[in-house]
This record gives sequence, C-alpha cells and structure tokens, in this order.
Amino acid sequence: MRRLFDSIEHIDLNDHKYVDFFFKFVNIVCLTIHLAIAAFSFVSGAKILGYFNIGSIVFYLFGFWLIKSKNYTLLFVLTEFEIIAHSYIVSLLFPVSLGFYLYLIPLVPLSFFCFYFARTKRIIEKGTLASLIAAIAYNYFYNLTDSEKAVYTDILTDEEADVIHVINSFLIFILLIIMCIIVITILYNYIGVISNENDLLNDEASHDPLTGLNNRRLLDIEMDKKLHLYDMNNTHFSILMCDIDDFKKVNDTYGHDEGDKVLVDVSNIIKECTRPGDFLCRWGGEEFLIILMNASTKEASLVAYRIKSAVEAHVFNLEEADIHCTITIGVAAAQKGMDKESMYELADSRMYKGKQTGKNKVVFE
Repeated sequence: MRRLFDSIEHIDLNDHKYVDFFFKFVNIVCLTIHLAIAAFSFVSGAKILGYFNIGSIVFYLFGFWLIKSKNYTLLFVLTEFEIIAHSYIVSLLFPVSLGFYLYLIPLVPLSFFCFYFARTKRIIEKGTLASLIAAIAYNYFYNLTDSEKAVYTDILTDEEADVIHVINSFLIFILLIIMCIIVITILYNYIGVISNENDLLNDEASHDPLTGLNNRRLLDIEMDKKLHLYDMNNTHFSILMCDIDDFKKVNDTYGHDEGDKVLVDVSNIIKECTRPGDFLCRWGGEEFLIILMNASTKEASLVAYRIKSAVEAHVFNLEEADIHCTITIGVAAAQKGMDKESMYELADSRMYKGKQTGKNKVVFE
C-alpha cells in the first residue's frame, strides 16, 4: 500500500491524458453495465428494457467522440440524465425493486469529479445542483415501483430479483471505493505540488541564475527522493555527468561573457534532448548533471549520445566568431546499496575517462 501511495503522489492530474482516462473509464463502466443489462433483457423477455439499453449503448459509444472532442461537461450531463431515465424505465417495468435507482448515489461524487476534471466554472454550484437532481430522482423512484402497474410481472421470481438487487448494490460500493481512491490520488497530488512550491518559495537560490537550471542544493534533495523511490519501488533511474570540452579556451579566447553564451546554448540543447520530467542541473562551471527517470544504462546512453551529437552539430554564434564545441558525458545507473555520492563519483570517473581518451565521448562502463 505504501508503494501505491508513493506512485500516486507523482501523478499529475492536470495532464490531459489522465483527464481523458478518467472520462473513458466512466464511459466504459457505463457501457459495460448496459451491455450486460441489454443481454439480460432480451434473454429474459423484457424487450422494452432491451430496446432502451440499445439506445443507451449507442449513446455511450457516442460518448467516446465527446471525450475526443473534450466535451466533458456535456458528456456528464447527458450521462446523468441517461442514468435517471434508465432508473425510471426499470421502476415502471418491474413489480419489485431491482436496485437500479441505487446508481443515482454515485452521481453525487461523480458530478463533482467530472466538473473538476472538465475545469468547469462554479464547480460547487453545478455539482450541488446535479446531486440534488439525483437525490430527488432517487426518492421518487424509491416509491415508484407498483406491482399492479408493472409491465413485466412474471419474468423474475422474488429470488432472482433479490440477486439482481444484490449485484447492483455491490457494484455501487465498488464504484464508491474507486471514487475514494481518486480522492486520495488528488490529495497526494496536491500535497506534492504544495510541497514543491514551498521548497521553491523558501529558497530562490535553488536555480542557477545564468541557465535557469537547478543547482546542486536542489539536486541533492532530488537525488534523495529518487533513491528513496528506487529502494521502495525499484523505480530505476540514471544520471549523466556532462562537461564541455576545452571550455577554458573559449573563455580565454573570447571572454567570459561569450563563454556564458555557450553555457546557455548548451543548457538549451540539453533541455531539447531530454523529457520535461527529467531533472537538469548545472553542476558547476561548465559541468551539467541530468537525472533520467525510468532509464537503464542503455536508455540513458542513448540520451547521452543524442546530447553529444546535438552539441557537436550546433553552431555557437559569438560576437567575434562562429565556433563549434563538443561535450563528454559519463553515465551511471542506480544500483542497490549506492548513495548519491557514489553515483556522482561513478558518473564523474566515467566522464573523466572519456576526457582522457579523446573527449567528445559517452562512457557508460
């Protein structure tokens, strides 16, 4: 359970892929339930209910297009009314309660989640209104079933009706459990966001003023987190130790201001060659250190070669001349029993090996 929470903490719920996943999950659950009900209806002879569910199935298939079009709010509103209409039809058709009106209960948390994920304005007001509509419908359908007015009076025995009611009630509890997990996910996500924001506010010196990259103070904090995740979840990661070759000659020939331009250009190249979630740090002087999450030695080496090739091909436009530079990179992957200092030393020794054997190299063993 601890590992699950550690993983949840690093999910960005503002990412569109998670928003799409949430609505697709809800849509698939509703579609699956209606497919099962449609099959039951035609097998048992309740054709009116079966035809209604065919319409519901068509609607939920249409729901995938609404998700693709980012019409999340419209999808939820139509879903709520479809669930209400379905509960109403079942209450009219059968002489005893089958528990379908219970599906109105999850509409309360679902309405707030959907409006939140859809980034709808006035979430509280709209979520409350949707919940009240569901509550009114629930109480109305609770008393609507009438054995004398029912259409299908001889399809189900009392025992079969009880089984369907139990199945529906268990499905409701499962849905509510899933929604609670979503709440925990949101809380862990924002606890992580607030913690990160506080770290930045408490110490503005955590970033290099020239390149905008993280500095070594923040690097040590990040490495501790990554090593903890590795120990807890076996979440692999690697680091790259990068050093611009013959950078002293650039400073001596063109001056430190021009050297700063080279540093900024190299830092931008590193940003372009890495993923948004990778941790980039100016180690000091002309050295950079990169943390690559979920990367083995081989995968990290591919990134290192990409950086090396990009630096080698780049033209550095200085005031006095256009020049070329190269970079040497040492690669080290996390291993059991390693601390951050051991990883730094391993990557640095491999980078130094590359320097001594010709420069403009990637060394990973």
